[in-house]
Amino acid sequence: MNGFLVLVKEFELLKQTLEITPDEIQQGLAECRREQKAKQRIKQYVDKVRHECDALLLEAQQIVAKAEMSAKEQEKAWRAQLRQEIVAESLNWLVEQAELEKQLVVVLQERICQQVKLVIKAWSKKQNISENMISQITEQIGEATTKQSLVLSVSPEQADGLGKIFAGQMQIRLCSDFAPWQAELSSSCMTLRFDLYEHLERLLETCVPTMEKTHLRGTCDAN
Repeated sequence: MNGFLVLVKEFELLKQTLEITPDEIQQGLAECRREQKAKQRIKQYVDKVRHECDALLLEAQQIVAKAEMSAKEQEKAWRAQLRQEIVAESLNWLVEQAELEKQLVVVLQERICQQVKLVIKAWSKKQNISENMISQITEQIGEATTKQSLVLSVSPEQADGLGKIFAGQMQIRLCSDFAPWQAELSSSCMTLRFDLYEHLERLLETCVPTMEKTHLRGTCDAN
């Protein structure tokens, strides 16, 4: 068995105590308070910024909503103005067309009257009728031809007003099936039918192809 040597030395343990002074304690507490206050200020600032961002977002949404509403109102006003202009143009066109047709009727009546007079004179000469009789018959028949009856068929609502306008020019006939925007001008040789809103709808479809169908008759009936 091998022997071994144990060496024992003497040593001392030194104890060192850490002392904290009251000033250092106060400094630590003050540092903690400053840190807490800094955190509170940062939190208040973040809350303020978030509140301002929310307010700005709400204001922006309101501005966008007002802009959309204004755009819709402007579009509605533009469409209404466009319809009024088209109605005015349509009415002018119908009036001009009616005047043209009236002039054509007058010209045709005069031509027919002259042709009738020529035929009567030629026939009367073959029958050995006196010149005075020929002239009288010719004038009477020519006058009757010129006054061949024009009949304007309208709704009961329009009869009185149109009767005053066309007094002595044509006969006014009531047609209970007609709406206030419908009329028919007829004679022995032709018939002209007018439907204002049908013409207007066609003009709207032609002038503004993207516009939704107006259904003017239903709108007017509702009004």
